[in-house]
Amino acid sequence: MTAEPETAEKVMRSRSEAFHDGDATWSLRTWHLSPGPARLELKDDPRWRGLQIVAAEL
Repeated sequence: MTAEPETAEKVMRSRSEAFHDGDATWSLRTWHLSPGPARLELKDDPRWRGLQIVAAEL
């Protein structure tokens, strides 16, 4: 990923794509700081379990 996503929806789409592609660097870079892990392993075929949007501001 080269360009910064402009909306929350685009951030989450880019994170989903990064997860699928095994791009842990982008996933960590776009993770919120407070709950984020120090490192992330995307090897061994992890599964995306879903995403629920609770609220969004325009």
